[in-house]
Amino acid sequence: MAVPGPGVLFGVTLLVAQAQQAYAEEKSLVVNLTDSNFQELVARGENRPWVVKFYAPWCGHCKMLAPTWEQLANKLDGQVNVAKVDCTESQFVANMFDVHGYPTLKLISQGRVCPVCISMSLRAASIRRCHIVTGRS
Repeated sequence: MAVPGPGVLFGVTLLVAQAQQAYAEEKSLVVNLTDSNFQELVARGENRPWVVKFYAPWCGHCKMLAPTWEQLANKLDGQVNVAKVDCTESQFVANMFDVHGYPTLKLISQGRVCPVCISMSLRAASIRRCHIVTGRS
């Protein structure tokens, strides 16, 4: 019996990783926003606030934030919409929100936009500046 070479094993590993990623995206509560759906879905945050992560797929900090962003979406489900924008594919939205570095986090609520700071040392994201939602400065 022939043993598969490293190229075959790499190909199988890559396919499994892609399938796992596709499955994770299917059940994710994080909304993928794009140039074509941003206005319609966000609607300036008038119905429910949105916390949006503007990211680049190659960004190491963005990759580190991804599991925390998923946890945040699960924790805030029904209260705040949690979304992400791939700025390499949705450059119009990235420019509209003046995104110059990754990740950039914004809170959109009642037609206003507020930068959001998170603590990477915590397991779940901690929103430090959210006066738009709470009504407090």
